[in-house]
Parts: sequence; C-alpha cells; structure tokens
Amino acid sequence: MIQRYNRNQIIVGILAIIGGLFCSWLGYLFFRFVPIFALDRFGIEMTSGMGVTIGLLGLAILLSSGYSVWKKGNGLTSFGESALYVESLAKSETGGAYAVNRELGQVTGTSHLLSQIFLAGPLMLLNAATRFASLISSKGDLEKRMGEVLERSRDANKWQDLKEYVGVEEELQNLIRIGAIQYGISRGVPRIKINKNYGN
Repeated sequence: MIQRYNRNQIIVGILAIIGGLFCSWLGYLFFRFVPIFALDRFGIEMTSGMGVTIGLLGLAILLSSGYSVWKKGNGLTSFGESALYVESLAKSETGGAYAVNRELGQVTGTSHLLSQIFLAGPLMLLNAATRFASLISSKGDLEKRMGEVLERSRDANKWQDLKEYVGVEEELQNLIRIGAIQYGISRGVPRIKINKNYGN
C-alpha cells in the first residue's frame, strides 16, 4: 500500500521535473530571443550578453509568477485568465466591432497559450516537490496498522465521525493521503468513509 503510493509519487514527480525543466527552458528561450528579434526590426542591436540577461530575468519572472499561482492552489484554468486578456466589445453589430473582436481573440488566444506553456514549467517543478514531500515513511508496522484501520472502515461501509477513530490519527491521515479513505465535512462535522474505488 505505502510502497505503491510512494512509487507512483516518485514516477509522477520525476516526469514533472522533466516537463518542468523543458517548459522553463522554452520560457527562457522566448525571453532570450524574442526581444532581440523585435528590437532588430527597429534597427536596435543587442549583444548576446544582454539577451542572456533578459532571458534569465524573464525566467525569474516566470518562476515567481508560477509560485504565486501555485500558492493559490490552482493554475490558469480558463481562457479569461491569460495574462494579456482583454475584454472583447460587448456587441459586434458593426463590421468594425466584429474585426476588433476577432483581433482581440487572436491576441488573447496566443497569450493564453504562452501563459499555459511558460507557467507550466514552474508549476510542474513545484508539483514535483510537493509529491516528493508527501512520500510516506514505511517505519515499523505502520502499513499493518493502516490496513487494520482500512478494514475497520470497510466493515462499517458508511460515513463515520472522526471521533470514532481516536488514537489512530496517523494511520487515518495516511489512508486519506493515498486515497483509500474519503474525507468530508457534513454540517460542520468531519467524517470519513471507505473509498470503494481505491485499488481499482
């Protein structure tokens, strides 16, 4: 039980590190080369050292933004959350308004895509750190005790008050962590119940 949970966490954590480093590298390359390309169009030349500095500064901003989003417990889940999102015109009755709305849609769509890709880097790295921090130490007979609590919950097969599990808080916490037991609050009272889908 513990071994399987830890193994899954480690595998997903390693994949998250690989994906996070790749997306962070893409973010660095974007800030490293796009400003040089844009300024070159205006006849302004930048040294490669300045490009590297801007790339690292952009990466630092991405990491900071990713950490801020991660602390809130979510990511960019909707189109309207993209960094450069602009509210479209309320009505598109005229040809001009329709054209403006179309252009705004293209800009916000691109910004949302870039936001998702670039912020995915730090978010994946933080997710990996969270997974490694959540590993359960299989000390002593912890797994055996967890199995006994799990059987007790399975035999009850209903929502139970946490007061019925005094003295086995560590085992219960780990069972909730691995998804073997469901946790919920009903009328302000914390309750638990066996998760019938666990292990399927």
